[in-house]
Amino acid sequence: MKNKKNQQRSKTSVIILILLGILVAGGVFYFLSRNPSNSTSDDNDPDDSSVQVEEDPNKGAVPNPDDHDPDNQDLSATLKTVSVIITYSGVEDGQVSVGGIVTDVVETDGTCTYAFTGPHSKTASYKSDPVRSASSTSCTGIDINQNLFNPGDWSVVLKYQSSKSKGESASASFQIP
Repeated sequence: MKNKKNQQRSKTSVIILILLGILVAGGVFYFLSRNPSNSTSDDNDPDDSSVQVEEDPNKGAVPNPDDHDPDNQDLSATLKTVSVIITYSGVEDGQVSVGGIVTDVVETDGTCTYAFTGPHSKTASYKSDPVRSASSTSCTGIDINQNLFNPGDWSVVLKYQSSKSKGESASASFQIP
């Protein structure tokens, strides 16, 4: 009788440990998939994902693989064109917030680039990581301090490119007061 109770307790303990493990894993996944706006960055790292506002509309812009390089044109021509959609954009509580999705591909080796154009040809770009779901690829949303943008009308386009696919959204507009 005592042995049977010990076996029952052992099974119950194992089930509880498994459930706790699942909860912890879910929490870690949720934390890692959240917006990267709280992460710190080293300003001296040229590969860092940060906003860069530039006077020259071409300076600091994310290179388009279709521009000026015949080798990239051949590679670009073989990439599958995918649908990219900006799911939200705007200014709230002093933050420019944008997020999007790639609807017809499921992969994580790509790069999501939010390309901003503002008054007097000011440009800014921000790269984020893709997050794979069951039927699509989400581009991690971004929140950027609105003080990094000049007042006026701005637009943003979401570009996606991976080793297999590429795409670009329609532009979304917002205003910096």
